[in-house]
Amino acid sequence: MCALLLGAPAARATIAPAATSQASPKPPTVPIDSVQALIETPPVEGERDAADDMAIWVNPWDRSQSLVIGTDKAAKNLEVYDLAGQRLQRIPDANQSVNNVDIRYGFPLGGQYVDIVVTGGSDLAVYKIDPVGRRLVDVTARDIKPDHGAWGVCLYRSAFSGSFYAFAQAVNNGHVEQFELFDNGSGQVDARSVRGPWDVHPQPVKVEDGEIEACTVDDVTGDYYVVEQDVGVWRYGAEPTASTLQRTLVLSTYLVNDGDLVPDIEGIVVIRDDYGSFLLASSQGDSTFAVYDLDLLTAPYQLLRKFRVTGSSAADSCSITDGIDATSLWLGAQFPHGMFICQDDRNTDPGTVGNQNFKFVPLDAIIPGINPYMA
Repeated sequence: MCALLLGAPAARATIAPAATSQASPKPPTVPIDSVQALIETPPVEGERDAADDMAIWVNPWDRSQSLVIGTDKAAKNLEVYDLAGQRLQRIPDANQSVNNVDIRYGFPLGGQYVDIVVTGGSDLAVYKIDPVGRRLVDVTARDIKPDHGAWGVCLYRSAFSGSFYAFAQAVNNGHVEQFELFDNGSGQVDARSVRGPWDVHPQPVKVEDGEIEACTVDDVTGDYYVVEQDVGVWRYGAEPTASTLQRTLVLSTYLVNDGDLVPDIEGIVVIRDDYGSFLLASSQGDSTFAVYDLDLLTAPYQLLRKFRVTGSSAADSCSITDGIDATSLWLGAQFPHGMFICQDDRNTDPGTVGNQNFKFVPLDAIIPGINPYMA
């Protein structure tokens, strides 16, 4: 099934790097709308390039008590916030290396089903969420170190087998390794390598540095999306048996095929409602974001909107963004149609001032009329 979703294995041949043509590539000129940030978090502890990725945990018992988990790669902390942006917990990373973060629900651990948070850096670390205390508890069985590091990380729960997986991206050399996560029998989570490492940046496709970091997985379709920052977003099959040679370029920068994004492409996220699915991406080079129609029968995906997150009376704008996340689930009175979050490179007035932080935006300001999931 995954091979059918991926399309033809000759997808690489369709790439036309504009950097190799005689005419210089030109940035996109599509209209850019503005939406306002509603809430922002306190500054992270680390200075300069510090805050990076985040993930939203939706509390299944009380949506208004949901959490945002963010990374501070400079101070090597994991930060836990409530929906008002207030910090609830700060967790120093045990191996002093944290960069990206992702969440999955219903992991079987110690005879219970728990929600897990996985962070990436030089290694993979796993936490379970205490839904009553709204705190994270480290349940990593050992040092789990991918061959090429895990500066980018995203999770996948297979609809075919029910198994849980983590994808680890090496930012410096374009390699990906897939791990299966499992209960080690002592109430901790261990991992085994099940695919790769493989190179997302094989020659001769080359624009500039070919770095990769961000990724996301659509559990519904079984598709794994990984960002090649100067090129675009590749779609692979997420199952461990899927081919690493079959892939499709679904988004691209203006350096490749005259795409809509300005390098680097950073955070990406898949969201859906009753009417369709969307892929959102951070266009870091022009401090914007793009919304695409996720249609598996079309490549590249159709651009629906490009927007910029501007300031409000309570928060400033998002600029040069790394990580993003979003959910279309109802999260209470302030976010009745879901939430979009962006990391901000420059944290200025209004609101908090200083080190980098994260901004919260009502999702319906970005996708008007989106139907919130209530289940």
